[in-house]
Formats: sequence, structure tokens, C-alpha cells
Amino acid sequence: MKFDKVSVISVIIFLLFVFAYDKHLKNKYPHLNQPTPQNVPSPQKSVAPVPSSPDPVMAPENNWPNESPAAPPPAATPPLVAQDEIIFENDDVRWHMNPGTGGFARVELKNYFTDLANGTPVNLVGDHLWTQAVLLGEGLAPRSFTVLKEDRAVTLIRDAADFKITQSYRFPTTGFTVLWHVTIENTSPTPKPLNLFLALADVIAPPAAVKKNFMLPAIPQGRPSMIALTQSTLDRYDSEKICHNDHTKTLVKKSPLSLIDLLGFDRYHFITALLPGRQTAQNQNPPSAEFQSVRGYFSLYKKPAGPAGSCQLSMFLGQNFGQLGGTQSVEMNVGLFFGPKDYRITQENHPRLNETIDLGWFGFLAQPLFYVLHFFFDLTGNYGMAIILLTLLLKILFFPLTRAAAQSMHKSRLLQPELNKIREKYKGDLRTQQQKMMAFMSENKINPMRGCLPILPQMPVFFALYRVLSTAVELRHAPFVAWLQDLSAPDPYFLTPAFMAAAMFIQQKLTPQPSGDDLQKKILLWMPVIFSVMMIGFPSGMVLYMLVNSIVSIIQQQYFNYILSKKS
Repeated sequence: MKFDKVSVISVIIFLLFVFAYDKHLKNKYPHLNQPTPQNVPSPQKSVAPVPSSPDPVMAPENNWPNESPAAPPPAATPPLVAQDEIIFENDDVRWHMNPGTGGFARVELKNYFTDLANGTPVNLVGDHLWTQAVLLGEGLAPRSFTVLKEDRAVTLIRDAADFKITQSYRFPTTGFTVLWHVTIENTSPTPKPLNLFLALADVIAPPAAVKKNFMLPAIPQGRPSMIALTQSTLDRYDSEKICHNDHTKTLVKKSPLSLIDLLGFDRYHFITALLPGRQTAQNQNPPSAEFQSVRGYFSLYKKPAGPAGSCQLSMFLGQNFGQLGGTQSVEMNVGLFFGPKDYRITQENHPRLNETIDLGWFGFLAQPLFYVLHFFFDLTGNYGMAIILLTLLLKILFFPLTRAAAQSMHKSRLLQPELNKIREKYKGDLRTQQQKMMAFMSENKINPMRGCLPILPQMPVFFALYRVLSTAVELRHAPFVAWLQDLSAPDPYFLTPAFMAAAMFIQQKLTPQPSGDDLQKKILLWMPVIFSVMMIGFPSGMVLYMLVNSIVSIIQQQYFNYILSKKS
């Protein structure tokens, strides 16, 4: 192959662009291609460090004031003597509960592992997950609870001022949702104002450093974040961004009065979520598992903690109950979901939990692709085969466009000698040359844009499918064949990108070229190399889609070449 100056310059510019973009991604996302914090096991602890996030302040008439200085939490009580963890488990989850904090030292997903090699269960607790019911003016701290343990439940009771607070956790025999039932009783004979908050706090570990490698363009993975889902919006608060901001500011978000459906810690493939539930003035046993929006407030806080870069995140769900009569009680029922963002699991646990699966800008396309992918998995039992069947389905849907493009390109090739004569005749007058060529193509009903018809609608589908394959927890550690044991990770031996490059090269050779432009031919010749380099760092499931797409395109092109050659 001969290289002219333009080709060499084009290749150099492309390589510089790839290098610059790769550097930009790694600077912006310093944790690329690394396990997110939920994959890093935490040491077991009986007593956790005391969070010191400011307490939310509730104003009268159920409204946050514009400027409300948060009172500092009272001094923490001395650390409790280490207490034995209370462990509950079922076939899906193992909960390690600390009765001294009313929280969790570890929450392990028994069927999901940090990596394929060591088989360590994924732990959804970064340092220690605090879960406490607190009054206005109280902070999170170790407390002297009266602990009542049952077969699959634990109850923590404490006195606070004129109130008796009872927290009951009921652990399921199957599934991922713990029912958290809080009862607060006014123990005095006179009415008392009551603002009650359910608080969660955890430490998010700093992302692991990335080994920079120019040959492996990195793909940004979702970072841990706090999420708040109200009736109108779902807001994400990226932990890396908020933790690296001004450390003197601890408040992340303070909401007005709203209907709240969910608060939680989103760890990309997994989530810990506080799910508000039905509330009643009378006790229910067991607590209601029917979740509905709660009218209240939420506030989110952050504070540097632990190792450099670590950040303590806390969230408060609050309600103003007004004056609680003497010896009367009220309650709050919520769910604590600890699990994967598998849409079949999330939709069973809360009507809006599916919305935490972030499918990006092309979610309207990604959602149906998501469901079709799972449909094919149910048929085959293998996500690799499901991706292949999904690719075939998309090729069938786009077949009319592909056929129209092939017919247009074939017709252009037949008329290429006439176009070359026009180029030669008016090579000294480019303006006239273009006018004559356009007139000739119009007269013969040649539309050069028809060759792009199969490509343009497939671009948003490509991005939507990429989002599905990189986001779906179902593909995490999902095997296909032989060396491909994790379709969410890059091909460890680069075989599928190499096969894809070869298939694209064959496809280019078989596709009729509508133009005699040597530069265009050289650019098309380099496209397989460019795409294979770009796809090295992509999930192998995405590369599998591109490989199958290229193979089917070769078969289609051979078919079109045969049919059209017989007609000409």
C-alpha cells in the first residue's frame, strides 16, 4: 500500500486525538476500569466511628427556612463495649448487625462476588452503615439500646427526652428488603412537638488508582453516589464530585416539602436504598410491606473521613408530626433494600426502584433493548447467545434500509464510468464539475446519502446497547464461551477485537465503493483498525455485538452482490 502525505497526516491526527481523549477520560475518571467501592471487602467492626454530620433543622409549617444554621450534634456518648454482631441471612443476603449502633457492619450479597477468582461476596457497606431513628437536635452516636432478638427480627429500644423510640428490623426469609419499623411514643402526659428523622450514613472509599495505558482506552464506570427519588425527579449526587468540593461545606442538599419515594447509596451495579412505606397511627405486626410516597423532607450531607479521599455520606428522611399528645404514639414503616440493580429484582421490591438503573440519554431505546435481551436470555440461558440473537433481530429490523443502501451503491458503481468522465472533463473547474455531477446523479436518481441509511439510525441504537451492556448487573461476571467469562469486562486476550477487525476488513472489500476518490478508499481501509483499537477497552459483550453485526453484514452483502449482479 502506498501512503501519500494526506493519509499519513490523517493517521497521525487520529492517533493524537485518541491519545488526548484517553488522557482526558483518565483525568476526569481516575477510577476507570477499577472495581467500585462495593467490591472491596471491609474489615468487620463491632463499633463504628461516630458520624458528625450536622443534624437537619425543621422549621414550623413543614418548611425549610432559607438560611437555617444546623445545630452541631451533641457530644457522642463514650464508645460502647464491643458487642457481638447479630447475623441474619437467607439464600441471597447475609446481614451483620451491630446492636450498639443500630446499624450494619457488613451486608454481603451471597450470589455476587468481588471477582471471579476469589469468590468473596460483594459487601455493600463501605465502613459502617448507620441506621438510626433520631429526634431533632440529635446526632448519630453509639447508644445504650435495650436489645430484643427474635428468630428473624431484632428490636432496639431507647429513651430520648420525653419519648420512647422503638426500632424493629424484620429480616426476610427470601429476598433483599429488610422491613424497618419505627415507633415513637410520648411518655409524658402533655403534648410534645415531634420531628422524627430516619438517618443513614456510610463512608465511601476512594477509587483505586488507574494504570495508564494508551493501548487500552478506558471506559468510565459509574461512581458511587447518593440518590434522591421524589415524585417528580431523580437526582444523583456523585460522590467523587461532592467529596472533592469545598470541605468546609457539609450540606449537599436540603429539600423542600415533597413526596419522597427513595433515598439511597447507589454503587453502580448495586444499591442500598431507604424505601418509605405505609404509615399509620396504629401498630402493625409485621410492618406493612406496601411502599408508597411519603410527604416529608430529606437532607444529604458529606464530610471527609478516614483515608485521604474517603468521604462520609449521610442522609436524613424527616417528618414533622406536629404536637404528639400525651402517651400517644406514631410510627414510620420503611424498607431497607440491599441488592443488585437487576430489573426483575428491583421491580419486585418497589414500584420505582427500576428508575435507579441509569440507562443514559438513550434510555427510551435502551429500555426495550434491555427487556429483549432478558427475553432471549430466558430462552437460551446464556447472555452471550442473548446478545447474538438481539444482534440478529436488529439486523432483521434494519434490513429494508440495508437493502436500499446496497441498491443505491450498486447503481452508483454501474454509473461510475460516466461520473469519471465528468470529473476528467471538468477537472480544471471544480465548481462546474460538482454542478454537472449533481445534475447527472439527479437525472439518474442516484442519492449518495442512501448509502448512509443503515448507519444513521443504528448510531443511537449502538449507544443505547452500549449503555445496557455496561450497566446491566446481569452481565457482570456472565460467561459466554471459553476465554470470555465476563461479558461486562474487556476481552482479556483481545481476540474478539481482532476477529471484529478481520470481519470489518472483509466487509469493506465486499462492499461496492461508489466513488473513485483514493483518499476515501484509504480512510475506509483504515476503519477496521481504528474500530478495533477503540473497542479494546469496551465490554466484551459490546465487542461481541459488533463482531456478529459485521459477520451478518458480510453475509447480507454477498447476497446483495449476487442478486444485483444477476439483474444488471
